[in-house]
Amino acid sequence: MKWIMRIFVLLAIVGGAFYYLKSGNGYYSTKQYYVKVMTDSKVENEKLSNGEVLTYHVYDEKVYDKKGEERKLQISVQDKLEKNQYYLIDWEDRRGIVSKIAKVDQAKIDKGIVDKLNGAS
Repeated sequence: MKWIMRIFVLLAIVGGAFYYLKSGNGYYSTKQYYVKVMTDSKVENEKLSNGEVLTYHVYDEKVYDKKGEERKLQISVQDKLEKNQYYLIDWEDRRGIVSKIAKVDQAKIDKGIVDKLNGAS
C-alpha cells in the first residue's frame, strides 16, 4: 500500500511541475500575436561551436495581441517569411523568441486587428 501512495505522490509532483511549466504563468508561457510582414528581413548568421552556420531572418514589426494591443517585436526565424502575409506567432517573453509561427487567413483575424495591421504599413 505504501508503494501505491509513493507512486501517487510522485505522479502528483511531476504533473504539478509540468502544469506549472506549460501554464499561462509558467516558465515556458507564451503570448499570441498577429503580425503582417511588411519589411524585408535582415539576414544574420550564427556560427555554432561545431562549425555549422545557422541563418536567421530578422524582422522588426508591429504585432497585435487578440485584444488589439500593439507591441513592437524583433522576430527572428530560420525560414524567410512571405511579405504581405499574416502570421500568428507564439512569443516567449522570457527568452525573447518565437516558439511557434503559423500562416493565418485574413478572414480568421478580427477586423479591428486587420485594420491595425494594414494601417501599420
